[in-house]
Parts: sequence; structure tokens; C-alpha cells
Amino acid sequence: VKVPKWGSNFVYRTFQTLLFFKKIDNEGVKGSILIYKLMYNQLRGRLELWLLIVLQRHKVIHLIRGNILEQLVSSRTAAITGVYQSKESMPIVKISLHESSLLAEIRKNKSRIDNYRKLIKLTGIPYIEVSYENLLLKRNAELNRVASFLDSKIGQYEDLSALKKINTYTLKERLENYDNIASLLKGTEFEVFLDDI
Repeated sequence: VKVPKWGSNFVYRTFQTLLFFKKIDNEGVKGSILIYKLMYNQLRGRLELWLLIVLQRHKVIHLIRGNILEQLVSSRTAAITGVYQSKESMPIVKISLHESSLLAEIRKNKSRIDNYRKLIKLTGIPYIEVSYENLLLKRNAELNRVASFLDSKIGQYEDLSALKKINTYTLKERLENYDNIASLLKGTEFEVFLDDI
């Protein structure tokens, strides 16, 4: 569900956002769990969303991509193909990353994740972090952990387990300038991102 924007008046936006969430809550099935998907860019500059999340004690599942290099390659590939999620693997799409700005871009993404992590923890709301890599490597354990956090049963999340990794090729196969990227990352804290899962 996309949360609309209601102008620049903070009080009005907060009131409208509250009514919007109430309406969605009321449309849900009694005893069911309603999950909102919020992206970082949807939270930026939307204090009213933060207030409602904190005041209503929403539980936060922070889904992160631990390998930021993979995240950059995947997002660029998705921008080219238009496919962001699929139950099928995709044919290989080769891309290049800008070497001159790559380290700065990785640091920026890492900083953004760290900042949201700190902000969420600071609010004191119920929170767990789930990494994309762990969902791939130990899906059932991660889904059980999420179900336990939500006081729910894992069966409700079976549709998630049908999703597959779209880009099953290695970074070396997908990056046209892999050797240059590897040289750039060698000896840095980001060298570990060259490892494929």
C-alpha cells in the first residue's frame, strides 16, 4: 500500500496519515497481521510516519542487503530490465559500475543503512533485522524468526519462499569491469563484497 502525501502542513499530514492507517487496519481480517512495506525514501522527510510507527508501537522488520556491491549491481540491472522481483531466474545482463565513484557510493549506502538502524533502535520500538543473504542461505530459519517476532505462524509467509534470486550469475559474470572493481576493493573493508553467495 502506497502512503499518499498530503501537502506541507505537518498537523494535517499527521491526521490524514493516522486516518489512512486506521482505515487499512479496519479493513484487515480480525486477528490477522498487517504488514506495511516502507522504503527509506518514503520515510525521509515524513516525520508523521515515524511518529505513528512509534506511538502505535508498530513492529519493524528491517530488511537489508548486507552485500552493498550486489545491491548496486542488482538495482542497476533491475533499472535496465524493469524486473525487481520474480519467481523465475533471469537471463544474464552485463553492466558496468563507475569506478571513480564506487567507493563513495558504497560508503553512502552503508551509512544510510547504519543511520536508519540507529534511528529505529533509538525509538525503542520492537525491531529485528533480516538480511537478504540470510533469507537466501537459511530461508526457513529466517522466516521462523520473523514469524516468532510477529507472534505468528510461518505458513503465512509461504509466498515469500517462492521468490527466487533473479540474478543467479556471479559478480564476475555480470560486471563487465569486474577486474577493475576487484582491484579497487582489494585491501578495503569492502573487499568481502566480492564474495558471491
